[in-house]
Amino acid sequence: MTVVGQSKTGNKAIALALKHSPDVILMDLRMPGMGSVEATKLTCSERERGHRADDLSG
Repeated sequence: MTVVGQSKTGNKAIALALKHSPDVILMDLRMPGMGSVEATKLTCSERERGHRADDLSG
């Protein structure tokens, strides 16, 4: 297993997930800003729509 990113916030976790497209994502349930449940829902939604991290930065 290779770690491709590490984040302290849900928003950063979404950006990393979209940038690296990992097979497995492990998140703490209580993250500052946005919790992992909401971050996971948004990540899945953005992946389904074909968005990448650079699409969300603007």
